[in-house]
Amino acid sequence: MSSDSVIVTDKLARVTGVGVGEELTMTYSDGKSYAAKVTGIVDNYIMHYIYMSPGIYAELIGETPYPNSVLFFYENGKPPPSSAAPGGRGGFAMPLLENSNVRALIHNDDLMSQISGSADAMGIVTIVLIVLACALAFVVLFNLTNINISERIRELATMKVLGLHDSELAMYIYRENGVVTLLGVALGLIGGFFLHGYVITTVEIDILKFPKLIYPLSYVFAVALTLVFAVFVNFAMNYKLARIDMVESLKNVE
Repeated sequence: MSSDSVIVTDKLARVTGVGVGEELTMTYSDGKSYAAKVTGIVDNYIMHYIYMSPGIYAELIGETPYPNSVLFFYENGKPPPSSAAPGGRGGFAMPLLENSNVRALIHNDDLMSQISGSADAMGIVTIVLIVLACALAFVVLFNLTNINISERIRELATMKVLGLHDSELAMYIYRENGVVTLLGVALGLIGGFFLHGYVITTVEIDILKFPKLIYPLSYVFAVALTLVFAVFVNFAMNYKLARIDMVESLKNVE
């Protein structure tokens, strides 16, 4: 940070609609409003923050800033022995909280556990959506294939009369299904990228920001599941192709 830096977190910038070089209006605890020009935007996923140099703070508010929080780290990333005593972290926290100058003690581990719990809940929702998407893919592919065969029953019966075996007749339908499936996969991967961003943005609340990450393996699973259902539907339709009544089908008038 430089001496004139005013940096805001990206979700705050999005909610307030400000960008780099624009002024952000802040209301201080005394009810007065102050405007500062934003010099940068940084990533942050929980809560909103404004980072500014002491000089800018003193210039805006008219007071000398003083630290009111302390960030400290456990040695080697482990709590001190007193926190392992009965009462857990309380053995380490109680002496601090008994000090009248200490208002609260927040453990980052606790915050991480809360966020992990929320993420686990989102994971369950994601699994449910995947299962429903798979069911929808099966129903759509099955109905499309069934309608395709039903509407072209005379054409297929004629081809069967001309000597095509059941396997050749099946491949005639399956090739069309394959082309439609591949087109759907291509369009779905492209549209899914934008739909993912929209859904993630929609489910966010004001104080949270979810990272918009799609791993390559997710695309692989999406394509693989779609192809598996397409193959399964094709095999399921074998019985209908094999049961085409050539005589009755040719008698029907369109």
